[in-house]
Amino acid sequence: MPESAGQYSAVYVSWATFQGALKQLSQALPNQIDRTVFPGLSWNVQNQLFTGLKFLGLTNDAGRPAPVLATLLSDDEKMQKQRLSGLLHEKYVELFKLDLVKASPLQIQQAMSEHYGVSGDTLEKAIRFFVAAAEYCGIPMSPLLAGKRPDGTMVRKRRGPARAKKSIVDPPSGGTSPTNGSEAKNGTSKTVGLESGGSLTLSATLDLFALNPKDRSFIFELIDRLEKYERDSVKMEKPEGGVSSAS
Repeated sequence: MPESAGQYSAVYVSWATFQGALKQLSQALPNQIDRTVFPGLSWNVQNQLFTGLKFLGLTNDAGRPAPVLATLLSDDEKMQKQRLSGLLHEKYVELFKLDLVKASPLQIQQAMSEHYGVSGDTLEKAIRFFVAAAEYCGIPMSPLLAGKRPDGTMVRKRRGPARAKKSIVDPPSGGTSPTNGSEAKNGTSKTVGLESGGSLTLSATLDLFALNPKDRSFIFELIDRLEKYERDSVKMEKPEGGVSSAS
């Protein structure tokens, strides 16, 4: 169980969904935050969001907003960042003990797994949320935690033995990193190779923060399904009892 937030695991809903939820709640904060408040989100994403709100102490077990939630719904972005930064320092004590400026990705992974009740894919999502939230707040951290080199350029993860056409995840020329919320205006695309031959490409030119809940849920569901198909296909290509050799 997580030591810093009772029975709830660390936040592992996407940062974009969390920000979208805060923006929606800022329009009208209900007495109870339940599934009817976010009808455009899938059941699974709603569960992730509600767990995250409880972990951060923004709602109680019954889904009723805590006073601190109202302080995050400010139109003043600078004030919102300050309040969220304080909340991160309070709820992720074990991570900040590592000194984020010097901590390695492995140290963050181990601390998150040991103290905040997450593992596997959920662990990776929880780390992504924390890093994105910390970056948004301007909290100093090692560029390695954000997948960057010391010069600020992005580090590409090696994908293993899959064929080159199997996965292409690159924003078009002039595009930006998905973590800063502005990539939608320039466009981004994802291509997945199909087992029966050929490929499928999903491309979008949009502003994530301007989407209504229904559209946001639809788009993230498509992305999740493409990534799952890709992971399953890669697993099937690996020979049993051995390791594929790199070309």
